[in-house]
Amino acid sequence: MESELVFSLISCAKDEGLSIIEWVAHHQAVGFDKILIATNNCSDGTDDLVSELAKFGIVSHLENIVPPNKFPQRSAYDTLIDSEFVRNSDWLMILDLDEFINVHSGDVNSP
Repeated sequence: MESELVFSLISCAKDEGLSIIEWVAHHQAVGFDKILIATNNCSDGTDDLVSELAKFGIVSHLENIVPPNKFPQRSAYDTLIDSEFVRNSDWLMILDLDEFINVHSGDVNSP
């Protein structure tokens, strides 16, 4: 018996608290099995919200400590590239928290 493919999504967040729940729910609805959000230097509680979601197994959370002279996203992705999260994924997408997958099925030209 073949195992099912694992579709994973990674994003970075700083002060994105207002959109996290909608973004996670949307991407779960379109088929992502695992979602990881890396947070850094949040002042609006985004990191606390993502930690709470992680406690319930809804997402995984990386508290991204950004080294001096390094960009936050690059730091997170460098940390994640050899992670178990990535290794245990068959398909991986990196997407900003202000971007949403827009899936169409069937004939896109029909009304």
